[in-house]
Amino acid sequence: MIRAFLDFLFPMRCLSCMEINYSHYLFCDICTSTIELIDRRGRCWKCFHEKRFGRCQWCIMKKANLFISTMSLFEHGAPICRLCSNSEMHAKIIASFFVVQFIKSRWPFPKGIYAHPSLKQAGYYLARFLNISQSSKTYQPGANILCIANYHYEIDIPVELISSRLYLLTFSTDV
Repeated sequence: MIRAFLDFLFPMRCLSCMEINYSHYLFCDICTSTIELIDRRGRCWKCFHEKRFGRCQWCIMKKANLFISTMSLFEHGAPICRLCSNSEMHAKIIASFFVVQFIKSRWPFPKGIYAHPSLKQAGYYLARFLNISQSSKTYQPGANILCIANYHYEIDIPVELISSRLYLLTFSTDV
């Protein structure tokens, strides 16, 4: 009885489109049908831009790239990307998507995680889900470090990470 009254006063809303959600899941049926992690096939393994196979021409010509490999979760502009507008509130959900895409990537297991300040809370949950440290003490030369950011262009790598093996996982592809 109380639950029905509370549902009437404060109906559950979809986390993506903010419409009233009668399904009692985090996302409405329409938004759920649009959630699809990007498949690695057809993408450059270095920068994750669309390419038939191997590396794209841009990565072949560019000699130095800090990241061994890059992946994104969703296409830029996908409805699910609205979660990042309030990343602290949705940190566990964002971290869950990062875990799924990390597992699909088949990258080596990281020794530590570096999260862009806008995803600091999500980085905390990602480290907990993967049971690894987020401490800067684990950033040893040659160690595998998983870096997370909203977009590829916003990540600034701290100096102490440059000698590590860096893998970048972004929430959305660049514009």
